[in-house]
Amino acid sequence: MEDLVLYRKEGRIARIILNRPEQLNAISEELPKQLSEKVAMANDDDEIHVIVLSGSGKAFCSGYDLKEFAEKPRPVLGSQDMPWDPMIDYKFMRSCTDHFMSL
Repeated sequence: MEDLVLYRKEGRIARIILNRPEQLNAISEELPKQLSEKVAMANDDDEIHVIVLSGSGKAFCSGYDLKEFAEKPRPVLGSQDMPWDPMIDYKFMRSCTDHFMSL
């Protein structure tokens, strides 16, 4: 699996780096999960006192990757057939939010 999020330890600092520079670090399907895994690594290390979040390349994060979520032919994660079920949408967005809130 590709490292979409990098982790570097520098003394008491954990550096978590979004690693999709060609896509301006846009959020992909797998990125939120990898982000929360790296945060858990920092939280589990008693030597770490600070987490610094950054993006590789020239952008921090350009938001969700619309090429992946909006332009790919269906089905894609989070898409659904009509009639729209708000609970399916909620579960997907809640999962992403939970990963981000690990910060």
